[in-house]
Amino acid sequence: MKKKRIVIAVFLVLLVGVGALVYWGQWRNQRQELSYSGTIEATNANLAFQAPGRVVLVAVREGEAVAKDQFLAELEPSELKARQEQAKANLERARHVQAQAGTVHGIYRETLPADVLRAEANLKALRSAAEDSRKNAARYEQLFSRGVVTEKERDTLRLRADTDRDRLAEAEAVLVQAKSNLKKIDAAQQDMAGARSAAEAAQATLDQAT
Repeated sequence: MKKKRIVIAVFLVLLVGVGALVYWGQWRNQRQELSYSGTIEATNANLAFQAPGRVVLVAVREGEAVAKDQFLAELEPSELKARQEQAKANLERARHVQAQAGTVHGIYRETLPADVLRAEANLKALRSAAEDSRKNAARYEQLFSRGVVTEKERDTLRLRADTDRDRLAEAEAVLVQAKSNLKKIDAAQQDMAGARSAAEAAQATLDQAT
């Protein structure tokens, strides 16, 4: 009986030892570090100022690692200030031209269509007057031929008819010109768009200079 207990105890010791060896081997495998060879390349970037100028200070060396928003170099302050002032002046002129273009476009849009309406109304009235004058002149011509009216009376009606006919021709020309002037509205709108683009470009230049 005593011998049997000894055998069991030895078996348990061996079992525990084997388990410990297995656990230690697995732990060692998990802790084992893996080594690989390779190459890590640095990221290079070509840097430039948004505005041209003479560099007076460089804060880093060539090949030195830099971080985002890090101060790298400085331009000549006087040149930069002069460029900023020029950009401001250009922007002011561009905005002035833009304002003028907008004013002209507004005036054309308000007045030119009204000019056409007035010319049409005037032409209608003169056309009616010219027709009446023509009929009266023709009637007085017949009356003169029969000796009913004097030559002076006939000539007066004839002159009136000629005058009204000339005024009608002038009114027709005025209407044609008034309709042609409507094209100025589109041209002024294009000028306004061009002035707006120029002002935006001047603003972008100023933003780069500041």
